[in-house]
Amino acid sequence: ATRCARVVEEAPGKTTIAYELKLSSTLLDFFKLRARNHKILYQHHTVNLVESMLRDVLAKASPHLVVRGPTDEKTGRPMRLNLLEAVEIPESFVLLGDHLIDQVEMSPEPEMEEARAILGRVRERLLYKSAGKPLTLGVVKCQHKMDNGAKCGRRRHRHESKFCDACGTPFPQESPVAKVATIKKRLLKKCETLSKVQGPHAMIVVEADDILLDKITIHHGSHGENPLEKIPFYNPKDVYRATRGGEPTIELCYLKDEQLQQIYTPRVFEETNLYIYVKDNSKVAIVEEAWTAVSKDLDVPFLTTAPMNSPTPRSASKGGSSQRSSQSGSSQRKRQKLGFNEDGTTSSQGEEG
Repeated sequence: ATRCARVVEEAPGKTTIAYELKLSSTLLDFFKLRARNHKILYQHHTVNLVESMLRDVLAKASPHLVVRGPTDEKTGRPMRLNLLEAVEIPESFVLLGDHLIDQVEMSPEPEMEEARAILGRVRERLLYKSAGKPLTLGVVKCQHKMDNGAKCGRRRHRHESKFCDACGTPFPQESPVAKVATIKKRLLKKCETLSKVQGPHAMIVVEADDILLDKITIHHGSHGENPLEKIPFYNPKDVYRATRGGEPTIELCYLKDEQLQQIYTPRVFEETNLYIYVKDNSKVAIVEEAWTAVSKDLDVPFLTTAPMNSPTPRSASKGGSSQRSSQSGSSQRKRQKLGFNEDGTTSSQGEEG
């Protein structure tokens, strides 16, 4: 069997695993699959939303959940700890588990009412409502003003790109707004302004606890960089150099972005999206309007790309049902012109022709 990976000595006393150059595209597919699985499975926005709701359940029930703690030296009895205290003590932390959710659901205590209500929404899939399209954070755009007064707005697709490929203007060092706390602060301020204006949102008070901002970052394993640039490769056809001990040494190389096959290389290796949810359905409208206004003021784009797991409708794609129907009609006309019936037999009209 051909060995495609070797353990080699990169530096004195330091070994690493090197791969043959022919595996570069295969390894890139592996990192692509990693990002895709995080996008549609591990960090899917609905999965994260349910986790956030369960976190709210535990936060509401934490002061009222009793966990057995270590033995008190004075009384000789186990200490009674709440959830926040239990996570700080290893002996109590190992006792925690999914049974806490069942404990909240079965508890008749009135102090657990808020936690039970949120848990009931999870059971019935009455999740927090989305208040608009997610925002894409960390996008660096060209700020050069064109002749008509509008900004160029060209997005930088690679972190190492320093100049806009449309107008040649240097890109800013970083995006103007990337902190979730800053966006939430402006969002609450905009909601307060809308509530003071005479209209459908008048007198609606939006608190900070009413809004959930969920920041999801997906990357290929090395954040914004190409992970292949950090993997050592070797060419088995190169001549080995002999060391002092007579053992062969492999010449290692690290690929640069321009050396990779551009047709298979992604343009962006990291994506950060910010999702917004409202816990109270009566406040969705005002938050959605404020969300749209804030994103426009901050010049932060909405996430407009289709999800990875949503197939393109056949009717809207090339080679779809419309094209197949036209091809079917064309083949029928050809069969009639040649004098063939639908069952494949030759008609008399065709023989005469």
